[in-house]
Amino acid sequence: MSQTPPPTDTEPPSDAASQPRASSTGRRLLMGVGGIALALGLVYSVYWQQLATGIETGIDDWFQARRDQGWQAMHQGVLVGGFPFSLVAEIKAPQLARPGRWSWAGPTLKGEAWPWRPGQWTVLAPGRHTGSLDAGGKVRNLAAKLGFARAVVLVERGRLGYAEASVEDARVRDTEAGGETRLERLHLTAREPVPESAPKVPDRPPASLVATLEFETLALAENLATPLGRTVDTVTLDARLLGRIGGDDDRPAALAGWRDAGGIVEVEALSVEIGSLELDADGTLALDANLQPQAAFAARIRGFDEAVDKLTAARVIGGATATAAKLVLGALAKVPPGGGRREIKAPVTLQEQKLYVGPISVGRVPAVRW
Repeated sequence: MSQTPPPTDTEPPSDAASQPRASSTGRRLLMGVGGIALALGLVYSVYWQQLATGIETGIDDWFQARRDQGWQAMHQGVLVGGFPFSLVAEIKAPQLARPGRWSWAGPTLKGEAWPWRPGQWTVLAPGRHTGSLDAGGKVRNLAAKLGFARAVVLVERGRLGYAEASVEDARVRDTEAGGETRLERLHLTAREPVPESAPKVPDRPPASLVATLEFETLALAENLATPLGRTVDTVTLDARLLGRIGGDDDRPAALAGWRDAGGIVEVEALSVEIGSLELDADGTLALDANLQPQAAFAARIRGFDEAVDKLTAARVIGGATATAAKLVLGALAKVPPGGGRREIKAPVTLQEQKLYVGPISVGRVPAVRW
Protein backbone atom coordinates (compact mmCIF):
# COMPACT_ATOMS: atom_id res chain seq x y z
CA MET A 1 0.00 0.00 0.00
CA SER A 2 1.48 3.36 -1.11
CA GLN A 3 2.02 6.20 1.32
CA THR A 4 1.94 9.98 0.62
CA PRO A 5 5.38 11.38 1.16
CA PRO A 6 5.65 14.10 3.79
CA PRO A 7 6.10 17.70 2.61
CA THR A 8 9.66 18.91 2.24
CA ASP A 9 11.27 22.38 2.56
CA THR A 10 12.00 22.50 -1.17
CA GLU A 11 8.38 22.91 -2.21
CA PRO A 12 7.57 26.32 -3.83
CA PRO A 13 5.74 28.80 -1.62
CA SER A 14 2.08 29.33 -2.11
CA ASP A 15 0.67 32.39 -3.97
CA ALA A 16 -0.52 33.83 -0.71
CA ALA A 17 3.00 33.81 0.71
CA SER A 18 4.61 35.48 -2.38
CA GLN A 19 2.16 38.39 -2.65
CA PRO A 20 3.52 40.49 0.26
CA ARG A 21 7.07 40.30 -1.07
CA ALA A 22 5.93 41.28 -4.66
CA SER A 23 3.87 44.19 -3.34
CA SER A 24 6.80 45.45 -1.28
CA THR A 25 9.13 45.31 -4.30
CA GLY A 26 6.60 47.18 -6.49
CA ARG A 27 6.17 49.88 -3.87
CA ARG A 28 9.91 50.38 -3.59
CA LEU A 29 10.21 50.59 -7.39
CA LEU A 30 7.39 53.14 -7.63
CA MET A 31 8.87 55.17 -4.79
CA GLY A 32 12.25 55.14 -6.51
CA VAL A 33 10.82 56.28 -9.83
CA GLY A 34 8.72 58.90 -8.08
CA GLY A 35 11.74 60.17 -6.19
CA ILE A 36 13.79 60.47 -9.36
CA ALA A 37 10.93 62.30 -11.11
CA LEU A 38 10.56 64.65 -8.15
CA ALA A 39 14.28 65.40 -8.11
CA LEU A 40 14.31 66.04 -11.85
CA GLY A 41 11.26 68.26 -11.50
CA LEU A 42 12.94 70.28 -8.77
CA VAL A 43 16.13 70.63 -10.81
CA TYR A 44 14.14 71.72 -13.88
CA SER A 45 12.14 74.22 -11.81
CA VAL A 46 15.34 75.78 -10.50
CA TYR A 47 16.77 75.85 -14.04
CA TRP A 48 13.63 77.50 -15.45
CA GLN A 49 13.56 80.07 -12.64
CA GLN A 50 17.21 80.96 -13.25
CA LEU A 51 16.47 81.46 -16.95
CA ALA A 52 13.45 83.65 -16.18
CA THR A 53 15.41 85.77 -13.70
CA GLY A 54 18.27 86.11 -16.18
CA ILE A 55 15.90 87.24 -18.93
CA GLU A 56 14.27 89.90 -16.78
CA THR A 57 17.64 91.14 -15.53
CA GLY A 58 19.08 91.08 -19.06
CA ILE A 59 16.27 93.24 -20.44
CA ASP A 60 16.64 95.79 -17.66
CA ASP A 61 20.43 95.81 -18.09
CA TRP A 62 20.04 96.40 -21.85
CA PHE A 63 17.79 99.42 -21.29
CA GLN A 64 20.20 100.76 -18.66
CA ALA A 65 23.15 100.34 -21.04
CA ARG A 66 21.32 102.39 -23.67
CA ARG A 67 20.69 105.14 -21.12
CA ASP A 68 24.38 105.10 -20.23
CA GLN A 69 25.09 105.76 -23.92
CA GLY A 70 22.88 108.83 -23.91
CA TRP A 71 19.73 107.24 -25.26
CA GLN A 72 16.28 107.70 -23.85
CA ALA A 73 15.19 104.15 -23.03
CA MET A 74 12.34 103.09 -20.81
CA HIS A 75 9.46 100.66 -20.37
CA GLN A 76 6.58 100.16 -17.97
CA GLY A 77 7.51 96.71 -16.74
CA VAL A 78 8.82 93.31 -17.71
CA LEU A 79 6.88 90.11 -17.08
CA VAL A 80 8.34 86.62 -17.56
CA GLY A 81 6.15 83.52 -17.44
CA GLY A 82 5.29 80.41 -19.41
CA PHE A 83 6.34 77.77 -16.88
CA PRO A 84 6.88 74.89 -17.38
CA PHE A 85 7.21 74.34 -21.14
CA SER A 86 8.13 77.80 -22.47
CA LEU A 87 9.63 81.16 -21.62
CA VAL A 88 7.34 84.11 -22.35
CA ALA A 89 8.63 87.64 -21.82
CA GLU A 90 6.54 90.79 -22.17
CA ILE A 91 7.96 94.31 -22.27
CA LYS A 92 5.23 96.83 -21.51
CA ALA A 93 5.15 100.09 -23.52
CA PRO A 94 8.80 100.20 -24.64
CA GLN A 95 10.27 103.53 -25.76
CA LEU A 96 13.65 104.27 -27.36
CA ALA A 97 15.13 107.50 -28.69
CA ARG A 98 18.41 108.95 -29.90
CA PRO A 99 18.01 112.66 -29.14
CA GLY A 100 18.32 114.71 -32.31
CA ARG A 101 18.07 111.62 -34.55
CA TRP A 102 15.03 109.41 -34.05
CA SER A 103 12.51 108.09 -31.53
CA TRP A 104 10.21 105.08 -31.30
CA ALA A 105 7.43 103.91 -29.01
CA GLY A 106 5.63 100.62 -29.49
CA PRO A 107 2.99 98.33 -28.07
CA THR A 108 3.74 95.54 -25.63
CA LEU A 109 6.43 93.31 -27.12
CA LYS A 110 5.87 89.60 -26.52
CA GLY A 111 8.72 87.13 -26.94
CA GLU A 112 8.70 83.36 -26.57
CA ALA A 113 11.46 80.75 -26.42
CA TRP A 114 11.87 77.10 -25.45
CA PRO A 115 13.65 76.55 -22.11
CA TRP A 116 15.92 73.99 -23.77
CA ARG A 117 16.85 76.54 -26.47
CA PRO A 118 16.90 79.90 -24.69
CA GLY A 119 19.02 81.58 -27.39
CA GLN A 120 16.25 81.55 -30.01
CA TRP A 121 13.34 83.95 -29.57
CA THR A 122 10.20 84.70 -31.53
CA VAL A 123 8.97 88.25 -30.89
CA LEU A 124 5.53 89.58 -31.85
CA ALA A 125 4.86 93.32 -32.18
CA PRO A 126 1.63 93.99 -34.09
CA GLY A 127 -0.39 97.11 -33.36
CA ARG A 128 0.32 100.81 -33.15
CA HIS A 129 3.85 102.22 -33.33
CA THR A 130 4.84 105.89 -33.22
CA GLY A 131 8.14 107.58 -33.89
CA SER A 132 10.03 110.53 -35.28
CA LEU A 133 12.93 110.92 -37.67
CA ASP A 134 15.23 113.92 -38.04
CA ALA A 135 15.60 114.21 -41.82
CA GLY A 136 18.15 116.90 -42.60
CA GLY A 137 17.13 119.09 -39.67
CA LYS A 138 13.40 118.61 -40.27
CA VAL A 139 11.66 116.32 -37.82
CA ARG A 140 9.06 113.98 -39.31
CA ASN A 141 6.56 112.49 -36.88
CA LEU A 142 5.26 109.10 -37.97
CA ALA A 143 2.46 106.81 -36.84
CA ALA A 144 2.24 103.20 -38.01
CA LYS A 145 -0.20 100.36 -37.63
CA LEU A 146 1.10 96.86 -38.31
CA GLY A 147 -1.40 94.09 -38.97
CA PHE A 148 1.31 91.46 -38.43
CA ALA A 149 4.86 91.90 -37.14
CA ARG A 150 7.15 89.05 -36.10
CA ALA A 151 10.89 88.68 -35.59
CA VAL A 152 12.93 85.52 -34.98
CA VAL A 153 16.36 85.98 -33.41
CA LEU A 154 19.02 83.33 -32.72
CA VAL A 155 21.98 84.24 -30.52
CA GLU A 156 24.90 81.82 -30.47
CA ARG A 157 28.04 82.21 -28.33
CA GLY A 158 27.01 85.75 -27.47
CA ARG A 159 26.68 86.84 -31.11
CA LEU A 160 23.80 87.16 -33.52
CA GLY A 161 23.71 84.00 -35.59
CA TYR A 162 20.46 84.55 -37.47
CA ALA A 163 17.56 86.99 -37.55
CA GLU A 164 14.46 87.41 -39.64
CA ALA A 165 11.59 89.86 -39.59
CA SER A 166 8.21 89.74 -41.28
CA VAL A 167 5.64 92.54 -41.58
CA GLU A 168 2.26 92.42 -43.26
CA ASP A 169 -0.46 94.99 -43.83
CA ALA A 170 1.59 97.97 -42.62
CA ARG A 171 0.24 101.51 -42.79
CA VAL A 172 2.48 104.48 -42.05
CA ARG A 173 1.31 108.08 -41.85
CA ASP A 174 3.27 111.33 -41.58
CA THR A 175 1.23 113.09 -38.90
CA GLU A 176 2.07 116.54 -40.27
CA ALA A 177 2.41 116.13 -44.04
CA GLY A 178 -0.50 113.70 -44.16
CA GLY A 179 -0.90 110.89 -46.64
CA GLU A 180 -0.56 107.20 -45.92
CA THR A 181 2.07 104.76 -47.16
CA ARG A 182 0.94 101.12 -47.30
CA LEU A 183 3.05 97.99 -47.48
CA GLU A 184 1.46 94.63 -48.18
CA ARG A 185 4.35 92.37 -47.14
CA LEU A 186 8.00 92.59 -46.12
CA HIS A 187 10.46 89.84 -45.21
CA LEU A 188 14.04 90.39 -44.09
CA THR A 189 16.72 87.89 -43.06
CA ALA A 190 20.26 88.39 -41.77
CA ARG A 191 22.86 85.85 -40.70
CA GLU A 192 26.56 85.38 -40.19
CA PRO A 193 28.24 83.97 -43.30
CA VAL A 194 29.94 80.60 -43.32
CA PRO A 195 33.69 80.99 -42.64
CA GLU A 196 34.62 79.65 -46.09
CA SER A 197 32.66 82.43 -47.78
CA ALA A 198 35.23 84.68 -49.49
CA PRO A 199 34.61 88.13 -50.99
CA LYS A 200 34.15 88.26 -54.73
CA VAL A 201 36.14 91.50 -54.85
CA PRO A 202 39.89 90.92 -54.25
CA ASP A 203 41.70 92.71 -51.42
CA ARG A 204 38.52 93.25 -49.48
CA PRO A 205 37.73 92.27 -45.87
CA PRO A 206 35.70 89.08 -45.34
CA ALA A 207 31.92 89.17 -45.16
CA SER A 208 30.42 89.85 -41.74
CA LEU A 209 26.74 89.65 -42.66
CA VAL A 210 24.56 88.05 -45.34
CA ALA A 211 21.11 89.58 -45.82
CA THR A 212 18.02 89.16 -47.98
CA LEU A 213 15.12 91.53 -48.40
CA GLU A 214 11.85 91.23 -50.26
CA PHE A 215 8.68 93.23 -50.21
CA GLU A 216 5.48 93.43 -52.20
CA THR A 217 3.17 96.30 -53.09
CA LEU A 218 4.61 99.41 -51.53
CA ALA A 219 2.06 102.17 -52.17
CA LEU A 220 3.67 105.51 -51.37
CA ALA A 221 1.81 108.49 -49.96
CA GLU A 222 1.08 111.18 -52.54
CA ASN A 223 3.73 113.53 -51.16
CA LEU A 224 6.34 110.74 -51.50
CA ALA A 225 5.53 109.81 -55.10
CA THR A 226 8.50 109.17 -57.40
CA PRO A 227 8.74 110.21 -61.05
CA LEU A 228 7.99 106.59 -61.94
CA GLY A 229 4.81 106.48 -59.89
CA ARG A 230 3.53 105.83 -56.39
CA THR A 231 3.53 102.03 -56.37
CA VAL A 232 6.56 99.75 -56.18
CA ASP A 233 5.27 96.30 -57.04
CA THR A 234 8.13 94.09 -55.84
CA VAL A 235 11.72 94.37 -54.66
CA THR A 236 14.06 91.48 -53.85
CA LEU A 237 17.65 91.82 -52.70
CA ASP A 238 20.49 89.44 -51.80
CA ALA A 239 23.54 91.18 -50.36
CA ARG A 240 26.66 90.69 -48.26
CA LEU A 241 28.34 93.20 -45.98
CA LEU A 242 32.12 93.04 -46.36
CA GLY A 243 33.94 94.25 -43.28
CA ARG A 244 32.47 94.85 -39.84
CA ILE A 245 30.94 98.17 -38.82
CA GLY A 246 32.08 99.05 -35.31
CA GLY A 247 29.70 99.58 -32.45
CA ASP A 248 31.01 103.11 -31.86
CA ASP A 249 28.21 105.39 -30.64
CA ASP A 250 29.51 107.95 -33.15
CA ARG A 251 27.87 106.49 -36.24
CA PRO A 252 29.67 108.66 -38.83
CA ALA A 253 33.05 107.72 -37.31
CA ALA A 254 32.13 104.03 -37.34
CA LEU A 255 31.05 104.20 -40.98
CA ALA A 256 34.17 106.12 -41.94
CA GLY A 257 36.31 103.46 -40.28
CA TRP A 258 34.45 100.72 -42.13
CA ARG A 259 34.87 102.55 -45.45
CA ASP A 260 38.58 103.23 -44.88
CA ALA A 261 39.15 99.53 -44.09
CA GLY A 262 37.78 98.60 -47.53
CA GLY A 263 34.22 97.92 -46.46
CA ILE A 264 31.59 97.61 -49.19
CA VAL A 265 28.25 95.94 -49.79
CA GLU A 266 28.17 93.23 -52.44
CA VAL A 267 24.74 93.11 -54.06
CA GLU A 268 24.55 89.62 -55.52
CA ALA A 269 21.03 90.05 -56.90
CA LEU A 270 18.60 92.96 -57.07
CA SER A 271 15.22 92.82 -58.76
CA VAL A 272 12.76 95.72 -58.96
CA GLU A 273 9.33 96.01 -60.62
CA ILE A 274 7.63 99.39 -60.87
CA GLY A 275 4.68 99.23 -63.19
CA SER A 276 5.97 98.25 -66.63
CA LEU A 277 9.61 98.86 -65.63
CA GLU A 278 11.60 95.77 -64.64
CA LEU A 279 15.22 95.83 -63.52
CA ASP A 280 17.60 93.01 -62.58
CA ALA A 281 21.07 93.97 -61.42
CA ASP A 282 24.16 93.05 -59.41
CA GLY A 283 27.07 95.19 -58.27
CA THR A 284 28.54 97.00 -55.28
CA LEU A 285 27.65 99.79 -52.87
CA ALA A 286 30.15 101.90 -50.94
CA LEU A 287 30.51 105.28 -49.22
CA ASP A 288 32.29 108.25 -50.73
CA ALA A 289 34.46 110.82 -48.93
CA ASN A 290 31.31 112.55 -47.62
CA LEU A 291 29.78 109.27 -46.40
CA GLN A 292 27.20 109.37 -49.19
CA PRO A 293 26.28 106.17 -51.06
CA GLN A 294 27.95 105.43 -54.36
CA ALA A 295 27.13 102.42 -56.51
CA ALA A 296 28.13 100.56 -59.65
CA PHE A 297 25.76 97.96 -61.09
CA ALA A 298 25.42 95.88 -64.24
CA ALA A 299 21.72 95.92 -65.05
CA ARG A 300 19.19 94.40 -67.41
CA ILE A 301 16.24 96.73 -67.96
CA ARG A 302 12.85 96.09 -69.56
CA GLY A 303 10.08 98.62 -70.13
CA PHE A 304 12.52 101.52 -70.58
CA ASP A 305 10.37 103.39 -73.13
CA GLU A 306 7.55 103.82 -70.64
CA ALA A 307 10.03 104.79 -67.93
CA VAL A 308 11.53 107.51 -70.15
CA ASP A 309 8.02 108.85 -70.85
CA LYS A 310 7.30 109.07 -67.12
CA LEU A 311 10.60 110.80 -66.40
CA THR A 312 9.83 113.31 -69.16
CA ALA A 313 6.32 113.96 -67.85
CA ALA A 314 7.76 114.57 -64.37
CA ARG A 315 10.31 116.98 -65.93
CA VAL A 316 13.21 114.95 -64.60
CA ILE A 317 14.68 114.92 -68.11
CA GLY A 318 13.99 117.24 -71.03
CA GLY A 319 12.35 116.37 -74.31
CA ALA A 320 15.58 116.34 -76.31
CA THR A 321 17.26 114.08 -73.75
CA ALA A 322 14.24 111.77 -73.78
CA THR A 323 14.35 111.47 -77.57
CA ALA A 324 18.08 110.73 -77.54
CA ALA A 325 17.62 108.23 -74.71
CA LYS A 326 14.94 106.32 -76.61
CA LEU A 327 17.06 106.19 -79.74
CA VAL A 328 20.16 104.98 -77.90
CA LEU A 329 18.33 102.53 -75.64
CA GLY A 330 16.21 101.25 -78.50
CA ALA A 331 19.33 100.53 -80.55
CA LEU A 332 20.85 98.63 -77.63
CA ALA A 333 17.71 96.64 -76.80
CA LYS A 334 17.56 92.96 -77.66
CA VAL A 335 15.10 90.14 -77.20
CA PRO A 336 16.60 87.62 -74.73
CA PRO A 337 17.41 84.10 -76.07
CA GLY A 338 14.40 82.58 -74.36
CA GLY A 339 12.05 85.19 -75.77
CA GLY A 340 10.06 87.85 -73.93
CA ARG A 341 10.26 91.62 -73.71
CA ARG A 342 13.16 93.52 -75.22
CA GLU A 343 15.82 94.39 -72.68
CA ILE A 344 18.94 96.45 -72.54
CA LYS A 345 22.13 95.73 -70.64
CA ALA A 346 23.59 98.92 -69.23
CA PRO A 347 25.61 100.13 -66.27
CA VAL A 348 23.67 101.87 -63.50
CA THR A 349 25.79 104.13 -61.33
CA LEU A 350 25.32 106.49 -58.42
CA GLN A 351 27.95 109.21 -57.99
CA GLU A 352 27.74 112.45 -56.04
CA GLN A 353 24.04 111.76 -55.43
CA LYS A 354 23.31 111.58 -59.19
CA LEU A 355 21.82 108.41 -60.67
CA TYR A 356 22.88 107.40 -64.17
CA VAL A 357 21.72 104.71 -66.60
CA GLY A 358 24.66 104.46 -68.96
CA PRO A 359 25.73 108.06 -69.62
CA ILE A 360 22.22 109.47 -69.05
CA SER A 361 21.40 111.18 -65.74
CA VAL A 362 17.91 110.09 -64.64
CA GLY A 363 17.61 111.73 -61.24
CA ARG A 364 19.15 112.91 -58.01
CA VAL A 365 19.22 110.96 -54.73
CA PRO A 366 18.70 112.94 -51.48
CA ALA A 367 21.67 113.16 -49.13
CA VAL A 368 21.80 110.65 -46.27
CA ARG A 369 22.18 112.16 -42.81
CA TRP A 370 23.91 109.70 -40.51
